[in-house]
Formats: sequence, C-alpha cells, structure tokens
Amino acid sequence: MYELGNKVEFIVHMAAETHVDNSITNPVSFIRNDIDSTVSILEYARKLRTQGYDLRAFFYFSTDEVFGPALGSTLFEEWDRHKPYSSSKSAAENICTAYENTYKVPLMIVNVMNVFGERQHPEKFIPCKI
Repeated sequence: MYELGNKVEFIVHMAAETHVDNSITNPVSFIRNDIDSTVSILEYARKLRTQGYDLRAFFYFSTDEVFGPALGSTLFEEWDRHKPYSSSKSAAENICTAYENTYKVPLMIVNVMNVFGERQHPEKFIPCKI
C-alpha cells in the first residue's frame, strides 16, 4: 500500500500462500488465506472510497496457475484445471471483480509466473529446457 500523509492512492495485494504441492496437501489453509486476506484488503479499499479517498488502483497479484499448464498441444476440457491453489486464486480474482463492479474499486489483476530472486525456494526456480 502506498500512502502519502493521509492519502492512499495504490494498494498492492501480493499476500498469499505459495507452493502448489502444499496446497494439495493442505487446501483449507490456502483457500482461507487467499479468500480472507483478499476480502479484508478489498473491504479496506471500499471504505477508503466511501471516505472520499482517491484510490487510483488496487493491484491484485494472482497466478498464471489459474490458467493451468498448457504444454504442447494441450487443450482444456470444461472441468479441467481446478486444483486447490489455482481455484483459491481464481475465486479471489472473482471477488476482486465483484468489488470492482459493485463498489467501483479500481482493479488491476496481474497473473504472474515464477518470480526469481535471492534465497528462492528450489520449487520456485524458473524451469529451463535442456
């Protein structure tokens, strides 16, 4: 969140559980975290709007996992792709869109892939083709 004095212009929501494999082992914590944290921050954004703040953007960092892996000539079927990690992020995206439509929260959804950085968990390394 960017705040200058008492003026909030941007909210960046990047908080979430990670590790897709862990979401399959313990889906409840992932779903609760993704949904509850998103609704809490959206409620804050909504209240800012009702208090006259000029919120310019609410950035929700989702995941490319909501689209699922589409390797080679993979084609998805109607009931494909839904796993605990991607479904909780997808649900949070839908809640963000509902707040945009209902409360005019200025929304920007970003579907990011693996992020690379120092002390990165081995699961998160950017894959490369050998």
